[in-house]
Amino acid sequence: MAIIKRLATDLLIFSLFVAQYGVLQVMPTPLSSMAALLILSPPVVWIVSASFLAFLRAISQIRILGPAAFLWSGVIEWIAVFSASSIFTCWVDTILHPPESFLTVFGFNLFIVFVPSLILSTAAYCVTFSSFARRAVFMRAVDDSRM
Repeated sequence: MAIIKRLATDLLIFSLFVAQYGVLQVMPTPLSSMAALLILSPPVVWIVSASFLAFLRAISQIRILGPAAFLWSGVIEWIAVFSASSIFTCWVDTILHPPESFLTVFGFNLFIVFVPSLILSTAAYCVTFSSFARRAVFMRAVDDSRM
């Protein structure tokens, strides 16, 4: 049952990445203020959303598997889901913009969006998992001592 919940969580995270890409595609290009341009630029939105989704993924892993889950297995899953969603959105971008090839889109996004997002979101995942798992173990120990 835990495997099905993990797969459902991963599919939800993947879907949220794709939905975030869709929202960026339908947003109007000419933004009126410089602050809006900086805040709503695709690299910034992608990095912030990746970090937030990593936070949610770490919490869901602790909730599904408990605090005894391994950090490294969750990090590998996170990197796989993040990479798959990034590759998928690059493929969708080539369909929406036919003159561009997949290699062009992926190559452009690799160092501007993918690598910074992967590093920051994986760090957010590790920090969240470590702090919430420690808290869950502490709370379980407190509950056991009361009985």
